[in-house]
Amino acid sequence: MNKILVLSILYFLPVIAFSEQVKNVKSVFDGNKVTITYDLTEDKTGTTFDVNVKCFDFYDNEVAMYSKTGDIGSGIKAGAKKQIVWKIQNDYRKINSELYFVVEAIVHEPYELSPPQNGNYPEMVLINGGTFQMGSNDGDSDEKPLHSVTVSDFYIGKYEVTNEEFCAFLNNQFVLKDRLTEIINLDDEFNAENLTEKCRIKMIDSLFFVQSGYENYPVINVTIYGVIEYCNWLSNQNGLDCFYYFDDEQIFCDFNKNGYRLPSEIEWEYVAGNGEKHTKYSWGNSYPEGKNGGNVSDISLRSKILSWGCFSEYFDGFEVDAPVGSFNPNEFGIFDMTGNVWEMCNTKNCLDFVLKGGGWFYGPEYCTVSRSGEKYYNFDGNNIGFRVVKMKK
Repeated sequence: MNKILVLSILYFLPVIAFSEQVKNVKSVFDGNKVTITYDLTEDKTGTTFDVNVKCFDFYDNEVAMYSKTGDIGSGIKAGAKKQIVWKIQNDYRKINSELYFVVEAIVHEPYELSPPQNGNYPEMVLINGGTFQMGSNDGDSDEKPLHSVTVSDFYIGKYEVTNEEFCAFLNNQFVLKDRLTEIINLDDEFNAENLTEKCRIKMIDSLFFVQSGYENYPVINVTIYGVIEYCNWLSNQNGLDCFYYFDDEQIFCDFNKNGYRLPSEIEWEYVAGNGEKHTKYSWGNSYPEGKNGGNVSDISLRSKILSWGCFSEYFDGFEVDAPVGSFNPNEFGIFDMTGNVWEMCNTKNCLDFVLKGGGWFYGPEYCTVSRSGEKYYNFDGNNIGFRVVKMKK
């Protein structure tokens, strides 16, 4: 049986610790974030803990903590000066209540882990190029205007890059372990109303493993630097010239190279909209139905949390992300281009990147193939993934 060690921290009130194994607990608020520090002792050598923190207001109502990082999650080792940081200003502009925190430390029972795989590369599909009408005159400002675009032949990943595929890369790039947080956020976790979404890759004794049962799920929490390192690694493994390069930490693209990369917005939208047809969603123009749909914000998710819109009367069978290929492919034979996770794409100059396709947390207006998400230089969210492309030789 798991042994639960509980301590409570009263925010702006005295700190109280209820377990002899959790000591020296403190909390500090600096106007932008709350920092919780604690010492964690062990019953026996090698004991690790699953650590979580919850926040409650004066009336004992739970306050969701989305932007929390630090010594939290699975496999936390005993030691002094453990730290959890909650960027409260990212989640709330103002809270008119005293808050207290409960940190739970559960003796860790390890995941059943899948062994690392080598030589695990994405399956690619050849897309014959063409001319299509990109964008929309009826959508958001980032979709306008409708305009004609021509795309050349290229290969695209049949599925979003999976945990297993990314784990193979991590285990072949030992130099990256010294700057792992620049590549992937292994500790990020989304919790709300009994829903959990988190990175399913763990590092144990300098090797990376995927939590058993999640090998075929899309990898999440990867930074843009992690995506680029992965693409360049794929290129090197397959004898291709790297598309991306760095100059003083700035990312640049060489369009004369034939290596793996993210799809451009044009390439992505051409494939997602079934070429010249340019359908509203990757499955077609109608509302989703059964497997002729995708993993989007549906009635089961909406009943638990306030998501960004909802496909009413649709049940997709998944509350958070789903294994890749869980729904029917589009007319090109490509899976999950609408829903599951947002997918990163190159902009024209590679100076920033854009999200396409919506995800499990998003409704109709965000999931159209013409809609673009936030343009930004870096992403590592728990509803963001990617797929790769390369040019036809």
